[in-house]
Amino acid sequence: MQKKILVIDDQPTAYIDEVLQDLGFEVSIFTGFSSNDDEILEHIKSGSVKYILVDYSLGPSEPSGAEIIKWLLEHDYDGAIIGISSYNHNNNLMEAAGAVRCINKNELVDKISFILDQLSNN
Repeated sequence: MQKKILVIDDQPTAYIDEVLQDLGFEVSIFTGFSSNDDEILEHIKSGSVKYILVDYSLGPSEPSGAEIIKWLLEHDYDGAIIGISSYNHNNNLMEAAGAVRCINKNELVDKISFILDQLSNN
């Protein structure tokens, strides 16, 4: 069975789906949260999602990445949540909410393979 990863990001980094697929993941990308929360919940309740990448800022009418992380944990998601943001100052907020790691979006494609490998060995 292929590993699954969800990406919640209003502007997914170019080629992130290709990079994750090359790493052996089935990728589901959601460009918003509020209109997709039921579908996201279905994915996490299936138990097959190993990792979720959550952007801190999804736009003015969306919850913050920290709020989404709290929601995921409240809904018993037990995989690894990785926060992503263009601004490093959001990392502390996402880690405090429960993200296991945070990555600057500008470095995402370069670092994601290394971080996923580290997490899978824990």
